[in-house]
Amino acid sequence: MTCAKRLLLLALVVLLDAPHALAEMIGGRNGEEAAAQPTANGTPPEPVELLIGVRADAAPFAIRAANAEEDAQGRYNWDDWSGYTVDICKNGVNKFIRWHPEEQINPFFVEIKASQRIDLLVTERGDKLDPALDMVCGAVSVTPERQARVPFSDVLFVDARAAARIQEGGLFDFSNQPSPEDVLRVGYVRGSTAKESLADVAAYDYPTHVEGLAALACRKLDLYVTDRSILQDIINNPKNPVRLRLQENWQELVSEKCENVYALYDDGTGQPPEATGDDDPPQLSGSGSATSENADADSINRSDDRHENETDSGPQAAEHYLKQSRSFFSSLEILPNQLSLERYAIPVRVGHDGLLWAINLAIAEHFRDGEGAFGTYFPGMQPTPLIRALIFIRGGGQ
Repeated sequence: MTCAKRLLLLALVVLLDAPHALAEMIGGRNGEEAAAQPTANGTPPEPVELLIGVRADAAPFAIRAANAEEDAQGRYNWDDWSGYTVDICKNGVNKFIRWHPEEQINPFFVEIKASQRIDLLVTERGDKLDPALDMVCGAVSVTPERQARVPFSDVLFVDARAAARIQEGGLFDFSNQPSPEDVLRVGYVRGSTAKESLADVAAYDYPTHVEGLAALACRKLDLYVTDRSILQDIINNPKNPVRLRLQENWQELVSEKCENVYALYDDGTGQPPEATGDDDPPQLSGSGSATSENADADSINRSDDRHENETDSGPQAAEHYLKQSRSFFSSLEILPNQLSLERYAIPVRVGHDGLLWAINLAIAEHFRDGEGAFGTYFPGMQPTPLIRALIFIRGGGQ
């Protein structure tokens, strides 16, 4: 490798904040040699739980299996989750377990919301209400504020913040802001970094993408903002968990809350089911760029025991609401504007240096596979130039 090429690689590594990748590239510590030896007394090791936080609305980075079920302690088994980031986490955890044969390490997944990701990594052990996570696997952006609280792995994905809207003709341009009395209404998921890219708008936060997109469907929002790759999967993948969840709960979350937009099913009696929602947007806290802590967080658990897309009114009603939801998703478009650049990594609990090292080795192995893993979870999409740069750097300049 020429001197100029080495300098270019070094500059790219520094820009991407990847000291561990640099160490491996220049022949640093070999993780396999760091494996701990079994205990000499032969006593069985005490079980150690390794809790991994995941989100159900972060596909294709974290995907819950259709038949996955929580145990009595709110945990999921090892095979219940997969995804672009989860697969890297699994590889890293497997390495870490092999390095510590004297310990009985039992990894479990715990489903969390976006707003809990960092807080649960600093929660004290023994907290009866909140699980003390050891790591979080999904779509977690690296920010200085988060790095001040917990350590992060090397960067494993680079994405752009984007906005989705319902196509209604004409072009949309962020430079054409509405008049002060007609403020642009923008939604985002609570606990994300999306709010940092919003200014001079009425900003509403939602517990998950399901509630946020329901508000967009009801025209309570003009735009919904999240990472482009997540939006693309929601719009283009019929099996996306967010999409399926909203379709299953369409009547409760959308039709009953905005009859002026989507008609309720009429069984021929002239008496459609009574609506339970209202058409008013959530109350803003302040003016300008504001956040609503109670933004239309209607529970979606009422339909958990129902068959997919089946309502109390029978299969005809189910088909009625399914057509409405499909029409909504087919009308969504992603604006070309890039609101911000997001670097994804895996945050871990302070003190887990060995686990962090194992994860970084797993990231390096992931990128040595080239574009294979990308094609698995992003079918039909081509890697962006930044993703190709990551593959080149993390793959050791191959």
